[in-house]
Amino acid sequence: MNVKKLAAVLIDYDNIYVTLVNQYGYSRSKARAKTVRIIGNLLSHMEETIGVSPIVRQAFADWSAYPDTLNELSIMGVRVMHVKGVAGKNSADIELSLSLQEVMLTRPDMDVLVVVAGDRDYLPIAQRVQERAKRIVFYSFEKSLSGDIKELVGKENYFYVDPETNDVFRKGEKKRSSAKPHAKPSLKLDYAQESAMRAVLEAEREYGPKFGSVKLSGFLVDRLAKALPEKSHLERKDIFSSLVDHGLIKLKTESDIHGMDFTVFKVELTHPLVKKLTSQTKKKSRSGKTRS
Repeated sequence: MNVKKLAAVLIDYDNIYVTLVNQYGYSRSKARAKTVRIIGNLLSHMEETIGVSPIVRQAFADWSAYPDTLNELSIMGVRVMHVKGVAGKNSADIELSLSLQEVMLTRPDMDVLVVVAGDRDYLPIAQRVQERAKRIVFYSFEKSLSGDIKELVGKENYFYVDPETNDVFRKGEKKRSSAKPHAKPSLKLDYAQESAMRAVLEAEREYGPKFGSVKLSGFLVDRLAKALPEKSHLERKDIFSSLVDHGLIKLKTESDIHGMDFTVFKVELTHPLVKKLTSQTKKKSRSGKTRS
C-alpha cells in the first residue's frame, strides 16, 4: 500500500487573481472563476503527481473583495484566511509566510509544504523550510515565478500553471491541453444535467420575477449542491457549464452599488429542452394535485 505524504498547501489568492487580470487580460469575474478552477486542479495535481495528501489547505486574501469566492473555496475544503487590505495592497505574503512557519514548527508530521504563488517575497521562508530539511514546492505562472525561487528549490520542486487551460506542467514539458475537443451539444441531457437544469428552473421561478436573473455563485454553492450532492463542487460547475454550452442558459456580468461585479444567469425559455422540462414539471404538478 502506497501511503501518501502529508502536505500543507498555502495559497496567495491575490497572486493568482491579479496576475490573471493584469498580465493575461481576463475580466474580474472570469479571473475569479478561473482562480477557483486552478486551485481545484492544483489540489488534484498534488495528490496524483507529487503523491501527497493536502490535509492543511489555506487561502490568503482580503476576502471583502471576493465575497462570493470564499464560499466556493470553503465548500472545496480550503480554509480562507482574511488579510486586511489597505490602498489596494495587503500583507498576504507576510501572513502566508508566518502560517507556513507555524505549520513547520508545530506539525513535524508534515513532509511537504506547498506555496501557490511565485513572488520573490517568498524566498526567505523557502530558505527556512529547506534549513529544516523539509520539501517545499511552488506553483505559479511561468511569467511570474521568481527565478531566484526556481534556483533555490530546483526544477523538481516548482510547476507552472497554464493560464488558458489551467493545466499544470514542469519546465521543459510540452503543455498538455485539458480542453475537450469542441463538439456540437446533443439534444439530450443526462441524469446529472437534467437534475441541474431542474434546479436552475426552480431558482429562476423563485428569483427571476423579483430580480430579473439569478446570482451564479449562490446558486452553485447552495441550490446545485442540493441537486447533485454526490458530485464535487468543480464537477457541479462543469455540469452547469455544459448547460451553458447547450444554450439553455445565458450568463451576464453585473455590478453592485459598490462597483463589484458578479455573474448572473437567465434561462433561455424558448429553447426546446427548456420547454420540454417545463412541460414535464407542469404535468407532474397537475398529476400530484389530482392524486391528492
